[in-house]
Amino acid sequence: MALSALEKAVGIPLSHEIVPEVSPEEESPFALPQIDPYSIALQYRPELVSLEDSRKAAEELAKAAAGQARPNIYLQGEVSYYEDEFFPNEDDWNVSIIASWRLYDRGEVKNKIEENKAMARELLARIDDLRNQIRLEVSTAWQNLESALQSVRVAEDQVTIAEEDYRMALRRYVEQVGTNIDVLDARTALTDANTNFVNAIYDAYSSYSDLIYAMGIMDESVFDDLNENEAVNGEVAK
Repeated sequence: MALSALEKAVGIPLSHEIVPEVSPEEESPFALPQIDPYSIALQYRPELVSLEDSRKAAEELAKAAAGQARPNIYLQGEVSYYEDEFFPNEDDWNVSIIASWRLYDRGEVKNKIEENKAMARELLARIDDLRNQIRLEVSTAWQNLESALQSVRVAEDQVTIAEEDYRMALRRYVEQVGTNIDVLDARTALTDANTNFVNAIYDAYSSYSDLIYAMGIMDESVFDDLNENEAVNGEVAK
């Protein structure tokens, strides 16, 4: 069922050989990355970057509107040809410098300045609100990932205990000091432990994906790059 859903999502048929087989002997899927997820989210979340660019644009528009109230100087150049022939031999050059200064505009420039400044303040408030929302999303995703990884470790221990119980029940049955019911019960417990282990790994990967989405990154290699930079900075500090 999960493979069919994946085929529907990607739009192409997939081979059934891609379904992974997870065994309890495998290690945990991953460990918590040694990073600051909130700082990464502030750097990579696209909506936050877009709002910051809009705020900077509003501030530049306010500066441009303020410049309209100051003297403006223009440089203008002209060239003219006056002969009757198709390729004239002489031309006339003219360079002009024009200065203008708006002395009275009925507050139009001031209104534009205040409008753009108000837009910048509004965007700044939206940025602060978005940062708080991002902090909540990242914190929730991070805590869910920690809980999921802990569940994976607990599930691994349960599988180990269930394997040992099954081995002992089977040994007792072979030595005729136990019943086949005990073996079947131990086998059922082992199957349940393996199922819980697989579900725990699925939850861990799902929480990991939620964390990546909350941070706004597109490539998991960002974790490796950040860890390498931290290692280099640590060596430099030493």
